[in-house]
Amino acid sequence: MKKALIGLLSMAIAFTALAPAQAEDQKVLAILDTAIDSSKFPSVIQEVCFTSSQNQACPNGRLFMEGKGSASIPVWPKDNFNDVYHGHRMAKVALFADPNIKIVFIRVSNIPASVKTASATETTLSGALKWVNQNAEKYSIDAVSISMGAIRTVKVNNVQVKSPHSGCSGSELTDHVTTLSSKNVPVFVGTGNDAVNFVAFPSCVPGVIGVGSVTSDLSTLVPTVNRGDGLDLISVSTVDVENYFGVTDISSGTSTSNAFAAATYVKNNKSQKFADFLNLLPKILGYSFIGK
Repeated sequence: MKKALIGLLSMAIAFTALAPAQAEDQKVLAILDTAIDSSKFPSVIQEVCFTSSQNQACPNGRLFMEGKGSASIPVWPKDNFNDVYHGHRMAKVALFADPNIKIVFIRVSNIPASVKTASATETTLSGALKWVNQNAEKYSIDAVSISMGAIRTVKVNNVQVKSPHSGCSGSELTDHVTTLSSKNVPVFVGTGNDAVNFVAFPSCVPGVIGVGSVTSDLSTLVPTVNRGDGLDLISVSTVDVENYFGVTDISSGTSTSNAFAAATYVKNNKSQKFADFLNLLPKILGYSFIGK
């Protein structure tokens, strides 16, 4: 394996700070994703926003925002398949794994006013992980889930080709992940769905837990899963969740597998050091591991 287990709007709104998690036995997962409407999620105990484009800013019109409403957008589109709803689905998957889990949701996506796309950058991910490092104790954060990523490319003979190593070990994310690991806060990242023999960025970053998808009978990897060095765990690939409009949909892919694995870890870990518990985890996480 590439890494040791130890070592994916300019509008001002009024908001009030959410109360931080303080109960010692409270299980808290930080989800870094697109956006969320926290009015639909009583489990969300804090919201944060990081963007890298002033034209696609946080709800306060700036590149950073913290507090209720920070991870939202002014108008939610009618198309449930819009990228912006990815964060909603990941929160639902986490709650499927553990209905009692608490969520710190960090919007890391640049979302234009047209709300047609939602994309994270290394800058927004780095800012979010730095914030988690600074606030992990305050909010009792047990783990981080990042179900976003992409295959990076490099130019070879004036042609852009997929690169399995571009930006991985040299990323500034590495330092943040290392520091979180020292605090026993693992970072789970989906490996991607490009059907290639290397994992996507940022699941290639040293120290993260790369998560792929297994078929429903737990017998083999889903064909589209990115695999190879950096694939550390595999978990269920489909979960029935309630979408933004209250209709049950199927959430699938390594995004789903990753959110499921991260929440399952948070639910079951009773060890002081996450590496000790991760080494005991089965490398295939099925529904039975959460009692379903």
